Amino acid sequence: MPSKPYHHGDLRRALIEAAVEIAREHGADEVSLRRVARHAGVSHAAPYHHFPDRTALIAAVAEVGFRALANDVSAVERSIESPRERLHEAGVAYVVFAVSNPEQFRLMFSREIADSTPYPDLHAAAADARAGLERAVAASRLGSGTTSEPIDVAAAWALVHGLATLIIDGQLGNEAASPEGAAALSRAAIHAFWSQRS
Repeated sequence: MPSKPYHHGDLRRALIEAAVEIAREHGADEVSLRRVARHAGVSHAAPYHHFPDRTALIAAVAEVGFRALANDVSAVERSIESPRERLHEAGVAYVVFAVSNPEQFRLMFSREIADSTPYPDLHAAAADARAGLERAVAASRLGSGTTSEPIDVAAAWALVHGLATLIIDGQLGNEAASPEGAAALSRAAIHAFWSQRS
């Protein structure tokens, strides 16, 4: 029985929201076009008007996730003046997003859509999310009197993505599993990491 029957309006958005809810409640592997249709209260054929297959649906879910992540990082950019603190808090925002949306986060980095080129909107959204982190790294390195190198961006991304993955996989304890706990742990780890690279 669908939890939010679809009646009128934006069917595509309703299907994406249904996919996110299914992933959150049952796990990313349980997302399918048939299940999404049932959850949204539409015919099994209805999703195919928007998504030719599961991969296209996953790409749409991932796009929404990357847009939200980019917005979170941009909010940090707008609210913090210090380049170093901005870098730290952009990383914290990345980890907190993952911990707050673990199954959507998994779908965003699913092997199904590792090559995002067939999905230009997803490709652009993922690039926007990475760009926020890249800008934070560049501003931080400029503020320290050095230039940003590709390895700096790779290291920043590896650090926050690794932390996020370890936390949502339950490898860093129950205290880190809440957004507040994840923020505290990631803030400490990010500070320790970048203090060594000053």
